Amino acid sequence: MGKFTKKLTNSFSSLARSSLRIVKASLKIISQLCLRGVTEQLLEIVLFGVGLGLAFIFYSLGASNSLALGLSLFIVISIVILAIRFFFFRKSKLARSRTVITTSTKIRAEEKLVNWIAQTLAQKAPQEWEEYQDWLHDILLDRLQLLDRGFPVWKVRVITYWRLTGFCLIVGLMKLRRLVVSLRA
Repeated sequence: MGKFTKKLTNSFSSLARSSLRIVKASLKIISQLCLRGVTEQLLEIVLFGVGLGLAFIFYSLGASNSLALGLSLFIVISIVILAIRFFFFRKSKLARSRTVITTSTKIRAEEKLVNWIAQTLAQKAPQEWEEYQDWLHDILLDRLQLLDRGFPVWKVRVITYWRLTGFCLIVGLMKLRRLVVSLRA
């Protein structure tokens, strides 16, 4: 009976911790949404104030009501359009930097495979490793060149894995051939 209650309390405590994490994440999202809403409201109030201020300035300079409102509306809309353009320019710049980040993480995944192959060869056959080292280096160098030329990442990954598979097969066949030749002698 004691083991059952202990398991039950452990599962309940882990469930409670998970629930608290979910509640914490939900509250964080809600607070971010509220902050975004307040920011947008303040932005609208500021733009409205700028528009009214400009209209008042134009009206005090002697322009008619309709001309003052039209000019102030034109200036405020121009400011909004420039801000939107800047926002989307910034967003596209961030998107480009994210593709670089994802590309570099994919490079790391393939480099891990190459490192594993290199370590295996260096440990099991150090003499052959000296021969095949340049081949692995060329495979990675060509991969980076393809990425720099703008090839899609999935194509570069397929090409790289295909070349690494061919490398492993050829090295394996050469080792098998050397083994057979040494057994015949």
